[in-house]
Amino acid sequence: MAAREKFHIGEPEEVDLLTCPICLETFDSDQRKPRSLQCLHTFCHGCLQDFSANKRTLECPTCRHETALPSQGVKGLPHNFWISNIAQASKPASTANADRKDGDICRIHPEKEVIFLCDRCDVLVCGECVASTHRGHPMTLVSDVLQQKTAEVENVVRACQKHAMQCVEAIETVEKVESDLDSQRGEIVAKIIETREATIANIDAKERELRHEVEQKHADKSQGFAGCKQRLIQIMDQLVNGIHLAGEAMEKKDIQAMMAITTSLESALLVDTRKALAAVPLSDDVSIGLKFVPSETVYGNIQLGRLKLSTDTKDDGDERRRKQDKEKDQGNKNNVPKEVDFTVHRIGRTGGRDGEFKTPQGVCTSGSCCFVVDSGNKRVQALESGGLTGGLFASCRSFSIGWSFWDLLMLSQSSWQPHDVANSNDSVYVTDVQHNVIRQFSTNGNYCGQFGRDMVAKPRYIAVDPNDNAVIVADKDVREVGIYLSSGASYNKFSIVGAPAGISVDKKGQIIISMEGSSNLSVYSRDGQLIRMTYTEVGAMPCRSCTDQVGNVVVVDSRLKRVLLLESGRRAHARVLLSEEHGLRAPWGVAVVHDGILVSDSEQNCLFYVRRKIPAGV
Repeated sequence: MAAREKFHIGEPEEVDLLTCPICLETFDSDQRKPRSLQCLHTFCHGCLQDFSANKRTLECPTCRHETALPSQGVKGLPHNFWISNIAQASKPASTANADRKDGDICRIHPEKEVIFLCDRCDVLVCGECVASTHRGHPMTLVSDVLQQKTAEVENVVRACQKHAMQCVEAIETVEKVESDLDSQRGEIVAKIIETREATIANIDAKERELRHEVEQKHADKSQGFAGCKQRLIQIMDQLVNGIHLAGEAMEKKDIQAMMAITTSLESALLVDTRKALAAVPLSDDVSIGLKFVPSETVYGNIQLGRLKLSTDTKDDGDERRRKQDKEKDQGNKNNVPKEVDFTVHRIGRTGGRDGEFKTPQGVCTSGSCCFVVDSGNKRVQALESGGLTGGLFASCRSFSIGWSFWDLLMLSQSSWQPHDVANSNDSVYVTDVQHNVIRQFSTNGNYCGQFGRDMVAKPRYIAVDPNDNAVIVADKDVREVGIYLSSGASYNKFSIVGAPAGISVDKKGQIIISMEGSSNLSVYSRDGQLIRMTYTEVGAMPCRSCTDQVGNVVVVDSRLKRVLLLESGRRAHARVLLSEEHGLRAPWGVAVVHDGILVSDSEQNCLFYVRRKIPAGV
């Protein structure tokens, strides 16, 4: 910025802030209106108009900084109101008072002019007033008073002009600071963006590398099977041809042909067939030999870098030491209470038989029976155990269960897609996301019918009120909650603020809804009124949940792959019941049993049973 202009009103030889540096004329509100360039130097409108010469950019005559002219030309440049106001304030006062006679008209005697100021009454008076109402009062000539007051006003004006100039300088300083801050912000943001792009590029390169390795391994494994398949096709063609020839020989009753064909088939084709079939690998034994293990920083925890104070001169070794300390304390990062004694049991494996799962999702319990949505096999399995309430879950091997699954042939396996499940005392309700209905079964697996299309367009998550067996469903797409009576009749519907990720009902009949992207649980009444928001934990993303008899809430944290306990009546942070440390990978559904919880893992195709001793309510 150019050197700061001098501003001393009353000393004309030093006043150049109020004049245009080009024409040296004083600024006014017309043709000499002050206009500011981007460099903050100011010139009059007329000089800039002549100087621009219809150009699109204008070079500052003082610092040579180029300013892009707006579409209106010079008229579109900012008007420097500060200089205009100061110029207006610095104009000489009107000379009307100077040309006035020594006295005004007396208000008491209009035919007389005032010539004195009564010092006692502080009013202007004429000679007649002095002789009458103001007799004996001290008087001062009006001319002396005018001179005194003029001097006082001039002093006040000079002080105001001085402070006005200080304000101008302060404004320039603030603008300079703002410009510096903007520059610093731009530099930091540019580095963040650069780092982000580099990180994405590194991830893309790693993806290509991993995919190439998988493709190479797949090609190596598939190469041997291609020859085996081709040999089987050839043998199958020869067998079919031999069968055809044998049929013709038998039809013609050609004994010699039948003898030749029999010898040929037995000595060659059948022997080759047995060899080829023996070389076919069993499907359970075939593996590509690789397994993808996601990085710890993939799901919502990628670190581009950190921001620190510019005055922090400590070496980054402090950060490394803090990271090492954090890794040593890894066991406590999930806030698993040391005083809580529990055991974890894994139930089931991948497959399509009874007791095997493919992408298990919703779970619920009723007495000694657990119902599990086996989504990949398009069915619901009922896990029976007479010892569920007696504590026979103490270990996996003592889990004496008669496994069974519902035969839903009347629906056709390919005609429905179960998603979530909930139960009352005598019914089980399953959301079918393929047909957007709720299917009702008896607890022994008999299909009772469907409902739900009349009120909720796409029911996805489901819960049952333990008080009156009302069925509550959540629609993720249109963000609505529908309530049905146990008979399937519509009861009520209301909208919610976010996309639901799970729903449950507590013992008071309050509806607990988790929202995608939120760390809170939203608690609603049946009429759709938001009662409260229950906070879980920083970084958590609650989805499916359930409640026990004492009001505790157990919730699945899909982001950090954990199962959390929110104890009733406590505001402390959530406790972790199950996490990756116990082998959990992709928790989906959760249900409370007598002495623990049951959690479905949709990635490992199994269930986790957690038997806890503290607190007693879970």
